[in-house]
Amino acid sequence: MKILILIVALCCSCLINAQETKVFTLTKTIELASENSLESFRVKNMYRSDYWSFRTYKAERLPGLSLNMTPVSYNRQFVQRYDYEQNIDVFKDQSTINSYGSLSLKQNVDFTGGTIYIDSELGYLRNFGATKLSQFSTVPVRIGYYQSLFGFNSFKWDRRIEPLKFEIAKRELLVNMESISKMATQYFFSLVLAQRIYDMEFTTLRTSEQMYNIGLERQKIAAITKADLLTLKLDVVNAGNSLKEAEAELKRCRFEFATYLGIDTDTEITVILPGAPQILNVSYDIAKEQASQNNPTLGDLQKQLLTSEMNLEKVKREALFSARLSASVGFNQVGPNFGDAYRSPLRQDLVSVSLSVPLIDWGIRKGKCNMASNQLKATEISIEQSKQKFYQNVMMACDDLEMNMQQISSASEAMDLSELAYEDTKQRFVIGKVDVNALSIAQSRMTTAQRNYISILRSYWLSYFELRKLTLFDFENNMPLSVNFDLIHGI
Repeated sequence: MKILILIVALCCSCLINAQETKVFTLTKTIELASENSLESFRVKNMYRSDYWSFRTYKAERLPGLSLNMTPVSYNRQFVQRYDYEQNIDVFKDQSTINSYGSLSLKQNVDFTGGTIYIDSELGYLRNFGATKLSQFSTVPVRIGYYQSLFGFNSFKWDRRIEPLKFEIAKRELLVNMESISKMATQYFFSLVLAQRIYDMEFTTLRTSEQMYNIGLERQKIAAITKADLLTLKLDVVNAGNSLKEAEAELKRCRFEFATYLGIDTDTEITVILPGAPQILNVSYDIAKEQASQNNPTLGDLQKQLLTSEMNLEKVKREALFSARLSASVGFNQVGPNFGDAYRSPLRQDLVSVSLSVPLIDWGIRKGKCNMASNQLKATEISIEQSKQKFYQNVMMACDDLEMNMQQISSASEAMDLSELAYEDTKQRFVIGKVDVNALSIAQSRMTTAQRNYISILRSYWLSYFELRKLTLFDFENNMPLSVNFDLIHGI
């Protein structure tokens, strides 16, 4: 029986040792959140979608080679034909087999909005019935060009908008990563505060028990009133209840912390409170300049303006008459066999211009133009308002960072003073120099000072990452966050 108990004890000891406690600093927390969090996977996949959209746009600007084929087409039907002998139309049975194939190389021309192409065609026709005939039709080479005259050139606008959209997507990824850093900071300090409160409540319970025991000893010599002794007993009960609440809050914060970082929720986690941050001198002018250069918000406003301008031009172009030009030059030939179809090809020329002129539309075109023009003006006003609000947010982030930086040193000093005052009051209570109320007040002040320090430290880091998110600039290393973007986030 003793051997069995020993084995069980050894197994329990091994399991306890196997459950390793992981220690997290703020830097490690942010790095892990940027790599493993579900939000990180989401924003990275959003960027990959935008990346391949841009790759598709670039591919559309390159020459495209296509093969079109109809290997076999069989047709048997009665068709209407003219009978010369009887001078009437009659229906005759006709059976044919067709085959067709073409190879085409096309290139879009951004400047004009047209398309230039080079192609080659081969066709085969075989007739069955009273008259049997086989023919090959070829176009060995043909060069052509077609485009809309005086119409809307979508290629030109895509060339301006698509690269801007991709640049916005890259910056939005950086903004989202800074949002992840900010959220990870929030969870980190929530756990720090919960852990610190639990430690303080645990210490408070032990101290309350110690003070109550001292009170019991002093009661024996009538050195304490019954009311003060009951107060000390009440402090023990309240401290026990507060410790249970702090333990529940600590478990909740650990679970949320582990879930966000994508680690096992059963992991024992310890967080280390960071020290006072270095002093940063961030002026509003510098922050505004960096935000103007890096933040995707202003790029998105520019994209909105370009889109409105594009829509206005499109409506104006479509309000006019539409014309289309198509021209080609090449060679073609027909022969009873494959070789004859390529022998002595004849010149093939084609030029066509088509027009479509609306005569009466009851003011529809004019109405569309006015709508697009008013929409552009509304967009310009909205963009100006958004810019003002954006720069206001940058200014507020700078002010918050500076204010929190100034409060950290005073909060740290207040925390140290409160701890010294509490220890002094506790010692004086032991020797009977102060009463229970003075001890409770000193303890409450120490707890409040510690909470204030953690809260201000959290506010500093949250305002710091908020400013980084708005400016996309690393003020500690004095460089944009987009440096080495392709190396870090390349696909």
